[in-house]
Amino acid sequence: MAAYFFASPVDVDVKLEGEEIRKQVDVKQEKERTISCPVYYDGDSIGGTVRPFVLDKLELSNPCARDSLSF
Repeated sequence: MAAYFFASPVDVDVKLEGEEIRKQVDVKQEKERTISCPVYYDGDSIGGTVRPFVLDKLELSNPCARDSLSF
């Protein structure tokens, strides 16, 4: 658990294939800000890319990182 306190802050950008043609739902964020999110149902196949960005310009290394996700 101590690793969470000393780890570099990371922003993750997730782009799913076909998300622009899916039904969209507005989700309320902090301070009356809303974002539009695609709707996926149980059993739907998904694919896309995940890109992590280190916020404080330090190196991001994770020996457990995979180049594909499965749910």
